[in-house]
Amino acid sequence: CQRFIRDSLVTSFTKIFCDEAVGGWKNDIYIAIYNNAMLFIQLCAFKIDDDCFPLLDVLS
Repeated sequence: CQRFIRDSLVTSFTKIFCDEAVGGWKNDIYIAIYNNAMLFIQLCAFKIDDDCFPLLDVLS
């Protein structure tokens, strides 16, 4: 799980929230991003008691 968070989530969320190309996407893509962000929040809540340092990188 930590490897997935470190190698995939950090890069993915950084690109999605910081890339200028995102502004031209259609509304259904924004909805999918929102739904995935909600799943990420659930993952954070589930892993909050673990020492999961890659998760802290995503949250920062």
